[in-house]
Amino acid sequence: MRQAAAALVALTLACAAGAAAATPAPTLYEVTPEPGALRVSILIEGDRDGETELMLPNRWSGAEGLWRAVEEFRVEGAEVAREAGPFRTLNHAPGAALRVTYRVRQAFEGPARPGPERPFRPVINETGFTAVGWTVLAVVADRADQPAVFRWGEAPEGWTLASDLDHRPQVEGVALMDSVLIGGADVTVAERQAAGGRIRVAAHAADWRFAPDELTAVLGPVAEASARFWGDEGESFFVALTPLDAPTAKVQFGVGLGDGFSLWVTPNMTAAELRHILAHEHQHAWLPDRVGGLRRGPDEALDYWFSEGFTELYTLRMLVRAGLMSPEDFAEDLNRSLSRYALSPARNAPAQQAARAFWGDPAAADLPYQRGLVLALAWDARLKARTGGRKGLDDVILAMREGRGTAPERLRAAYRRAGGGDLRGDIRRHVEAGEDLALPADLFGPCGRIETSRAEAADGRAVQVQQLVLGEGAGSDACRAALAGI
Repeated sequence: MRQAAAALVALTLACAAGAAAATPAPTLYEVTPEPGALRVSILIEGDRDGETELMLPNRWSGAEGLWRAVEEFRVEGAEVAREAGPFRTLNHAPGAALRVTYRVRQAFEGPARPGPERPFRPVINETGFTAVGWTVLAVVADRADQPAVFRWGEAPEGWTLASDLDHRPQVEGVALMDSVLIGGADVTVAERQAAGGRIRVAAHAADWRFAPDELTAVLGPVAEASARFWGDEGESFFVALTPLDAPTAKVQFGVGLGDGFSLWVTPNMTAAELRHILAHEHQHAWLPDRVGGLRRGPDEALDYWFSEGFTELYTLRMLVRAGLMSPEDFAEDLNRSLSRYALSPARNAPAQQAARAFWGDPAAADLPYQRGLVLALAWDARLKARTGGRKGLDDVILAMREGRGTAPERLRAAYRRAGGGDLRGDIRRHVEAGEDLALPADLFGPCGRIETSRAEAADGRAVQVQQLVLGEGAGSDACRAALAGI
């Protein structure tokens, strides 16, 4: 409490000294874990007009009404003039130093389980917790792009605390919310150096079929390959691993959070079975935010064909480039996606329909991954054919880092400049209208061929299923280069 009081005094002095400044002082967040709860303290410089709008955690990744898990909400330095769902209107002296405190408790019974909202709500029990920033941290409504400072409060004796915020305590914009916090008496942390940075995996204890350092052994080579491709050295990455309770199934959920990601996994999975999701969430450090990001608001899911589908392609490519995926592994992984896409009841769903159903229908949730992957593969092949192999999708993706607009807008512009033509017609047909798109038979050159066969979907529809059938050249360096997209 003395530390928080000192910080409030410091913020008061900063507010007084910067009363005429246009930008408020950084908001200070302190999270203190307790058995069964997370106590959050936020020190805020109030708005100059004497009214500050605070938004409690509300909705994220399909989870709704997160603010209902907040209790004991208090404010020092202001009065709460209005409460409306997650919103709290605070009235105070102009530019006053405010201290907001509250507790967050778990909003469901028992351990984390798969469900309609996935396991994305905070998991908080007597011995530990896992929570993503969006689900526990309140934010000043109009300061999403403002700097913030994070620190841990004092933990119960014997607890280990870890977060991606540990290596960057001052963050900009939504980076604070795109964080993951994990801790408890049962948490262990494995780490290794890679690509000039540090990789850490923090895991709750469970009957895992792997040790946490087996995951760092996957992520290390992936980080090296990613750093070579993206040109970003010295970056640290953090993974929080939480067990899921689903005894009769193998289930994995992951969410990329910039320089960290959170995984919820049933303990019966092996490290090899997690290889794909580890590489996928790692690629989200770049895709889509560093190449333009997605449209904001309720239409965000309309762009998931890019953020998830293109991430699927670069997941496969980085695993090959890292030496972690053989041609046989590549074919198995790709063919699984192509088969599920062909047999999916959502395969031909128009974009608007698929986006509305994304959080409630598993087939609609999988569609952007599958559809975007097929589009990325087809557009890569087309660009290489039109430029005589001089340009490929790698060139387009890297050029997008310097573009303007959202990632899909930058993609269209960079692809046209590279010589591939206008993608708008394809997007209208294959994304917006949901028409099928076939991959060329010679897509992977010396590795083998894409073969097409007929199959019957669960609803009785006759569908065309495409599969990569490896040939005699599958073991060649030329094949590995083709799979890696080089």
